[in-house]
Amino acid sequence: MKNAELAKIKNETEIENMKELNLKNKKKSKKILFKIRINYLLIVLIKILLFLILFIPIFSEDYQKIYRNIGSAKFHSYRILYSSAPFPSKIVYCGNEISTRSYDDNQYYSSCDGNYICVTKNETYGGIYLYYSYTVHSVNNMFKDCDIISVNFAYFSDMGSISNMYRMFYGCTYLESVYNFDISNAEDMSSLFYNCNKLSYLSFSSTNYNKIKYMNSMFKNCESLTAINLKKFYLSNVENMDSIFYNCIKLKDITFYSGYKTKKLTNMNSMFYNCINLAYLYLNCFDTSQVSSMSYLFFNCEKLASLDLGGFDTSKVNSMNSMFYNCKKLASLDLANFDTHYLLI
Repeated sequence: MKNAELAKIKNETEIENMKELNLKNKKKSKKILFKIRINYLLIVLIKILLFLILFIPIFSEDYQKIYRNIGSAKFHSYRILYSSAPFPSKIVYCGNEISTRSYDDNQYYSSCDGNYICVTKNETYGGIYLYYSYTVHSVNNMFKDCDIISVNFAYFSDMGSISNMYRMFYGCTYLESVYNFDISNAEDMSSLFYNCNKLSYLSFSSTNYNKIKYMNSMFKNCESLTAINLKKFYLSNVENMDSIFYNCIKLKDITFYSGYKTKKLTNMNSMFYNCINLAYLYLNCFDTSQVSSMSYLFFNCEKLASLDLGGFDTSKVNSMNSMFYNCKKLASLDLANFDTHYLLI
């Protein structure tokens, strides 16, 4: 009887232990199942997120077409579509709606405040290409304050239609070179390369430029330019050249085209201001009969050794302040033909 009771108690204990063990296993199973479900949900969410990041932009209109205002004109460009990434590694876009950085760590086009253009990396020159455009007439402030190093216009199909280039590269302090630059239709080139203090190379693509009216401050503070060839620039329509070479401290050689006279030119103020390395100037293409200001014209041109101003007509000039200030090497000047009766004292 005693053994039977002990056996019964033992069985009851084993049953209780089994129940407790089953309960623990059930709790453990629930925890495992919960973790599996959480992990599965996380994987699903990650997949959805990746789908949104990688694929949705491809179907959006903004991804396939970009419309931007460039000054007063409309620029229309197409993205190259890749299924692997929303921003292909060789493409970078300048604009507020779309990131200006690409996945390529070596991309030079790092920042820009404008809303303008579609560009691609230039493997040859280590800069950027501009490509594919409809008719564009104005690019004023286009790259203002951008960090670009090099620009190639080889694929900018309507470059020859642009008339307004006002401040196009203004403040591009990292810009070193510009290739295939077609300015055949340009009228306003004022402040075009203003403060591009690292610019050292310019390559023009067309044969002549005869529509230019405004060149004031065009190369102002281009401190790295050593030579400028303006043989293709027909200056017969130019009205303003104020400060065009202002503070071009390394400039040693300027070549002008002598075939056309500057018969409409009215302002020569500070043209060669602080061109401290300029030794020679041949200004036989300059018709100064309409010019009213020549102040600071050769200011601090301390290496300028000779000047032939015999053809200068100063009959309408009213200001010659500091015109030859600190021109230390000028040994002689023939100003016998200078008409100064309009000078303001």
